[in-house]
Amino acid sequence: PRSTLFPYTTLFRSEIVSPPYAFYSESLKNIVVEDDNSVYSSIDGVLFDKQKSTLICYPKGKEGAYTIPNGVTTIEREAFNTADNLTEITFPEGFTTIKAGAFYYYSGKGFTTITLPASLTSIGDGAFHCDILETVHMKGVTPPTITGSPFIPSPKAIYVPRIAVDTYKAAWLELADRIFAEPDDNPPGSFS
Repeated sequence: PRSTLFPYTTLFRSEIVSPPYAFYSESLKNIVVEDDNSVYSSIDGVLFDKQKSTLICYPKGKEGAYTIPNGVTTIEREAFNTADNLTEITFPEGFTTIKAGAFYYYSGKGFTTITLPASLTSIGDGAFHCDILETVHMKGVTPPTITGSPFIPSPKAIYVPRIAVDTYKAAWLELADRIFAEPDDNPPGSFS
């Protein structure tokens, strides 16, 4: 196996790697996988499993906003580890799982707010170990299962659909004091 010099890494069909640790260079901007690789694939420089259902590694040097492609259901452990140049992330509907440490030690200039889709069913321990994350918007009425402490440190506010506030508070006891009704969730003519 061989790879080109940073900021690009090319995975050839016979290469075996242990992502995300193989890609910790701050200058890495793109990961390119040959089409005939039987294990991995890449879309727009981001590493996925062959089926393109699991996001494995977002390059640490990649900059700007990122939209996870439709069909992706899972973010692997530490996939966005120290991706300090990520400014915004958008999840597709149908997305279900954020594994432990997915955004571990993220402390860049990036996002202070994140919106998680209604389809999300599981958030792992320390999934958002993000020093600057202040606000989380949950679109689902059913709280995702959480393991341990999904947000480290805890965000200032977690907004959920108005009809789901009590359900979230009961399911997420350690975060109950930070759970509020989504501000834009008031029907016309209603008062909060």
